[in-house]
Amino acid sequence: MKKTISIVLVLAFIIGLSPSVADAKLVACVGASITYGYGLPNQAYNCYPAQLERILRQFDSHWETRNFGVSGATLLRKGSYPYVERGAYNSALASEPDVVVIHLGGNDSASNNWVHKDDFIPDYLALIDSFAQLPSQPDIYICYLTPRSSIYSHIRNSVIRNEIDPLISQLPTYREVQLIDLYTAMKDSPNLYQPDGVHLSTEGTRLMAEVIASVLTGVRAIPDFNGDGIVDCADICLMVDHWHTDEPAYDIAPPPFGDSIVDVQDLIALAEYLLTYPGAVAYWKLDETEGDIAYDSIGVNDGVLTGVPAWQPEGGMVDGALQLDGIDDYVSTPFVLNPADGKFSVF
Repeated sequence: MKKTISIVLVLAFIIGLSPSVADAKLVACVGASITYGYGLPNQAYNCYPAQLERILRQFDSHWETRNFGVSGATLLRKGSYPYVERGAYNSALASEPDVVVIHLGGNDSASNNWVHKDDFIPDYLALIDSFAQLPSQPDIYICYLTPRSSIYSHIRNSVIRNEIDPLISQLPTYREVQLIDLYTAMKDSPNLYQPDGVHLSTEGTRLMAEVIASVLTGVRAIPDFNGDGIVDCADICLMVDHWHTDEPAYDIAPPPFGDSIVDVQDLIALAEYLLTYPGAVAYWKLDETEGDIAYDSIGVNDGVLTGVPAWQPEGGMVDGALQLDGIDDYVSTPFVLNPADGKFSVF
């Protein structure tokens, strides 16, 4: 009994201190071919902005991302294909985002572009300013470049790592921006790349989205440690079992890589997820009491009742239920997932 009371008190303390998850926002993803999703199967679904949106919606169903990536684009205005001269740049500004994530500079490593390296910081600051001056006053995040082992001779990883990333590291001294370290997360994982050694695979864009999401939300991983589909006291107990260890599976805060110890920061991060269903893309509770809409509580896939189904507020195993006549009553929803895109489960 004493142990149970202690856990309850710790939970109350953690929930009381827990910061709220960031309000849902529009995220503009600015970049070149990696942002666009060049070479990916089902690019619109597997590009990192789309994967980022699915992760963020596990926090709040109203998060939205938009992909403003342009293959071949350079950050340098005197480069071979300046991003600021592309239509996607104007579209990104017009969207008036709340958050901007910029991943540019890889194509600038080419020798014909890098002759203008003295313009790199001034051109980056001009790009940052163009977003910072928007009425939406977005939070701006700058990504270190992903490593390359390119078959393309013009993409030079040595320039990226030894010259471009160090310049990017200086940007917070000039403007109010935050940096996201993609290089460290991907430097030892060749499976994250397509055969060309430059563009990310689906696994790579997933990891990129996870790292960026962890910085935007303040949580490194979704703490459903036992994989039962819900974050609850069982997951808290597993974390407590690893208290003051350096077990990476439970070291979820601060993002993106934890701090090598499981402690109160990790409990606070876990508390954000209590009694949530991570990984779900749609959840119809069927707890309404009237009307012809079954609301998707974590997404935008609301269902429409057909026939005369009857709401049963007290009739469900968990809260309310919907009674169908078995003849012509049903609930229809928009297409949520495509079986051609991979496996999924319905419960």
